[in-house]
Amino acid sequence: MHNITFSLGDPCGDGHGHYSEYHMESNYSVKDIQGAYETACTMIGFDFTEMIMNEYACDWFLDQDTTNLFLKYNLIDESEVNRNDENYPLNCFYFDGLDDYLNIFCRLIRLILPDFILRTRDLNEERLSILDGAAYGLFYD
Repeated sequence: MHNITFSLGDPCGDGHGHYSEYHMESNYSVKDIQGAYETACTMIGFDFTEMIMNEYACDWFLDQDTTNLFLKYNLIDESEVNRNDENYPLNCFYFDGLDDYLNIFCRLIRLILPDFILRTRDLNEERLSILDGAAYGLFYD
């Protein structure tokens, strides 16, 4: 297994500053995953990470065309599409948080690497809170 880390959101702090850090393991290397991602995006004609939820203020749903594209490639399930709640745009997929985003990403990779696994890695860490935020002055330029 390969140890992989990434963050979703704004880890550099130049925007809203909110992000989630992930420590995962996968049966494929980062290079393999990135290659599969590029191939899958070319195959479906859509760059997922560049086009979906890439702005701080954005809708939490896919428009109808993108929903239909994602249904075509089984990146989402029909049961996840709003077909009857008129309080929200009909025939659209709604994100229910970061898990949905990662699930779609994994399904996209599985278009190319069907046996792709990405799962949480337990770091077995304890937080040394007395150092959280310490040495702040050393970061001043």
